[in-house]
Amino acid sequence: MGTQPGAQNAAASESAAEPPKREVLILDSFESLSECLVGVDGYTEVERNSQRVSHGDFSLKASFLLRTQFYPTPTPQATPYVKPGTQTATASPTATPPWRPRVLIGMGAATPLKTQDFSSYKALKLDVFNPEERPINGILEIADSRGYVFVLPAVGLSGQKVTTIGADLQDLASEDLDLIHIRHVAFHVDVSGRGSPPVLFLDYLRLEK
Repeated sequence: MGTQPGAQNAAASESAAEPPKREVLILDSFESLSECLVGVDGYTEVERNSQRVSHGDFSLKASFLLRTQFYPTPTPQATPYVKPGTQTATASPTATPPWRPRVLIGMGAATPLKTQDFSSYKALKLDVFNPEERPINGILEIADSRGYVFVLPAVGLSGQKVTTIGADLQDLASEDLDLIHIRHVAFHVDVSGRGSPPVLFLDYLRLEK
């Protein structure tokens, strides 16, 4: 029994409506233990996990530790006595730098990038699942072999959902990032105001054309 012309036309229309598939290079999907040997600077705890997976069978569970777990809150110092009539310069308070633990892939970690040449790709992307109800800011960092480090604007990771964060590589190239010689990719978390270390699940770090 032959196919009706109308059915053929409908099938052709559906096929034409399908968006073209993007060419993807997976940089890390955390499927093996060797892919989980990321750089953490001692301030992040990681483990391979079979939950909250967006690609394959495993993700990377990362706990981003707080500053107070390493450095105690400074004790206020007594104001020194100043002899009347003596002028002294008042020291300006030193701003405390933001505490942003990270996960790093590439040079500086046992897990290498699958390629250091990003020049033929349009975007770098990473899936992040935030299991908490409270949102948190995540930050991508890309560095090239000359030591140029590009820290992208923070992205709000909504609670209890997967957020895909990314970077437009051509925009970064216009700002002088050397896409042919990428040194590392890192993901930071801003833990400001947190009473306990936030836990996130990372997966499917990839390049897309």
